[in-house]
Amino acid sequence: MSAEARSGYKAPPPIGAALRLAYVTWRNRSTLGEYSGGNVAREYRIAKIAELAGADDVVGIAIEDLDSGASRILAGAGRLLSSLGATSLAALMRELRFEAVGCPDRAAELLAGSSILVADHVRGLLMLSRCLGRLPRGMPIVYLAHDFHMETPYGYLPRASRGHFEGGVRELLRGGAVRLIVTVTLRDKYLYEEEAPGIEVVAFPACSLPARRWTSPGSRTTGSS
Repeated sequence: MSAEARSGYKAPPPIGAALRLAYVTWRNRSTLGEYSGGNVAREYRIAKIAELAGADDVVGIAIEDLDSGASRILAGAGRLLSSLGATSLAALMRELRFEAVGCPDRAAELLAGSSILVADHVRGLLMLSRCLGRLPRGMPIVYLAHDFHMETPYGYLPRASRGHFEGGVRELLRGGAVRLIVTVTLRDKYLYEEEAPGIEVVAFPACSLPARRWTSPGSRTTGSS
């Protein structure tokens, strides 16, 4: 093994080589093409980041591509608890699911071969964190923060469990992997600047295009099969 491989160093792509942006989203692949404010805002912001970064290729990794046996069990438990009316516990199971995903070889190879990574939502950031140990050091990560994580989604969890998630996210943000946080409001920008000093934070309003101009991104999302 070469010294570069042992160190995790990733050489810059050859001049003229295509740059790829890969994003990790907490959404199911089947719902990515639906017209919704969250989907449109994500796609619009990712397209802008790809344009600014000069990326020629954009691919997505959905929750199914990283699911593990444990995360599937938690998802099932969440659905069962929700059907029984235990909404608070169901929400906890749902959030634990995103921590319990794995990093299959195909997803790891796709991420490692990309030039820039984007985490969609705090859930996507937790999912992406499961692959950090398999990625070259220094890969730039952009975190698309839909809300301030301590308020949404963790503010709706049982009080005893909030500290677990908030501490984990704070550790991720201060660990040096995230280079840029993109918020949708100036208020969230100021909150994240206090939460993660040293990381560049920019506010970029969520934009929802009319339904007639919406193009489904489903074909851009990688599958695990």
